[in-house]
Amino acid sequence: MEIIIDGQPGFLPTTQPVSLSSVLSDISDHLEAQRRGMLGIVVDGASIAADDLEGALAGRSIESVLSVEVRSEALAELAAARMQAVKDVLPELENACRQLAEVFSSGAEDEAYGQFDELAGAWVALKEQQRQIARALGANLDEIVENDDVLRAHHEKLSRFLTEAGQAITSRDQVLMADLLEYEFAPLAERERTVLETLDLLLKERSAGA
Repeated sequence: MEIIIDGQPGFLPTTQPVSLSSVLSDISDHLEAQRRGMLGIVVDGASIAADDLEGALAGRSIESVLSVEVRSEALAELAAARMQAVKDVLPELENACRQLAEVFSSGAEDEAYGQFDELAGAWVALKEQQRQIARALGANLDEIVENDDVLRAHHEKLSRFLTEAGQAITSRDQVLMADLLEYEFAPLAERERTVLETLDLLLKERSAGA
């Protein structure tokens, strides 16, 4: 098997590879030591998305692989790119909470339920982006301290209210949905702004120390 990292062939795993996953783990450790992260993976000419590795590699024997190519980028640059994507989404999240609260309050709930599903999906995607940023910076998002409080408490509260909203949707309780959006989700969306500021500060600290 030929292993190519950023166009340079000749990478040798530290131990005898037993699976393709173990090879990629070895490459990841090698890159992490250089404060870099995987940007793209190509196995035998086929690109594999980072979030689809488990499915793509399922059942693939190490003997069947001829080549592995990996592109990498500095972790700080990866984090910065994802940070911009989060910054673009955040204002829409805050506005959507208050606008949907008004829709539920007006009685037009049929349209609003579908819009809430979209809002919840966008919020889950936002949190995943934040987790990827934190991982790129060598941190656990839940353990980051923000305003003397670990972010796990914020995430647990968000999860609890998403569950309550799901129950309200099931019971078609538009009054509860309006209240949740106005008094719970909107403040949580505002809190996401300070979460982003904390990640931004961490990014600057890591970049300065690189």
